[in-house]
Amino acid sequence: MVQNRFSLDTIDRSFINEVTNNTASANIVEGILYLSQKLNLTTTAEGIETPEQKDFLQNSGCQYAQGYLCSLPLSSDNVISFIRKQCKL
Repeated sequence: MVQNRFSLDTIDRSFINEVTNNTASANIVEGILYLSQKLNLTTTAEGIETPEQKDFLQNSGCQYAQGYLCSLPLSSDNVISFIRKQCKL
């Protein structure tokens, strides 16, 4: 199966840093997301720091985000309270 040969599950922050102001980075990210979607893979973008980056990725079909825009790094003790706070209705 193709999924066992390679992984498109994360997009490196080096591409995300320039995604809103560099056409080549934007094209690479969109290409990765297109391939991920065609292969039914979920994808996480790493290093999201601005709302513009988040908007670009959401509009391009990225499923998950990781970076300072979401949260500063957390200790294991703080992860549970963070999740509870984020998931509280």
